[in-house]
Amino acid sequence: MSSSLDETREKGVHMIFEALKEDPAANEKQETQLLQKAVKIESEIFSEENEINHEYKSKIRSKVLNLKDPNNPDLRKSVILGDLSAKEFSELSGEDLASDERKKENEEMRKEGLKNTIGIDAMIPNSQPKMDLIDDGI
Repeated sequence: MSSSLDETREKGVHMIFEALKEDPAANEKQETQLLQKAVKIESEIFSEENEINHEYKSKIRSKVLNLKDPNNPDLRKSVILGDLSAKEFSELSGEDLASDERKKENEEMRKEGLKNTIGIDAMIPNSQPKMDLIDDGI
């Protein structure tokens, strides 16, 4: 492995480790276990990509941000307790990682976007297209 590859991967491990350490239940005795989990998570992410590229870096950042999310302590706890294995965690999408609150917000945004795309007339049953109204002299 090249030096820059090692440094990038080590930085990924460090970022994941720091995110896991933010859990209020974490203590100094657990740091070795948390570091081992961080190494396994980074290793799984790297094995998916097989190289340091934009996708690898993006996945690391996404995982770290979701682990640090104060509105999503259950995710961090699931990783720490082993309810989610390193492999399972590494394979989760950003949507899957989101807190229940964030998932609800995302669904509302999708619905609003759909409304805006379809247009309000298409959502009202039995409504006449605007052109018909113009042709009728209205």
